[in-house]
Amino acid sequence: MKASFMISIFVLGIFLVSACTIGGAKPKPESKLVISGSTVDINIETPHPYPNSDSGRKVVWSYKLEHPKATYLRLHFNNIQIKYGNVNPPSIYEEVDHGECDLNAPEGYKRELMDPNTIKETQIIEQQGGEVSVSSLRTIKCGIIKEKKEYTDQEIFDNNWIEGDFLLIKDRDGKVLDIIANSPFYLENKYDFWSTAYSVDTVILELYADDKENAHGLYIDKYVRGFTEEEKERINQ
Repeated sequence: MKASFMISIFVLGIFLVSACTIGGAKPKPESKLVISGSTVDINIETPHPYPNSDSGRKVVWSYKLEHPKATYLRLHFNNIQIKYGNVNPPSIYEEVDHGECDLNAPEGYKRELMDPNTIKETQIIEQQGGEVSVSSLRTIKCGIIKEKKEYTDQEIFDNNWIEGDFLLIKDRDGKVLDIIANSPFYLENKYDFWSTAYSVDTVILELYADDKENAHGLYIDKYVRGFTEEEKERINQ
């Protein structure tokens, strides 16, 4: 597989410090980009259109992508058009115990009960002149709450709670990492998007299709691989 490494598009942070010229102060140097990974050009694509299953729903195309020692992989779909179905797990509500509603706040914080199952915690900072300001705010769940069960992708796949065609992403051991069964709703171009980052150095792609109508297929033109800590130290020196 030919892969050309490009300058990383992923950074842990960009900190720009403007030069200070007031009062003859020396300008501070701009801080360096911290690089955490790099993009790799690749050509992964299904037939166009991808084939139907001969009966029922089966794997009609698969691909194994390996990048040894990568700390994560993130795929870019230049185009993905499959006959999406729906993910329909049953709605089950179960009681979850979030522990005692403890109003004893750490030093510098204040807690109060907003409702029987929610604590509001604020950080109190004293300023000059005896003034007090709130620096941060968070809510804490407590007590026993009835919550909707969240299923893992593995549970959804094992229980066959998916309708239509879909792309399955697994690790090298066959564990389901992701199910792409619909287009990202937050993008204008629904055929062009980045996947989530998978904390593995190998992903197995499996396209499942039924024996009904299909579509164009998919094309992955690049991916990001995460650097190891040793690589980060060497590259960011």
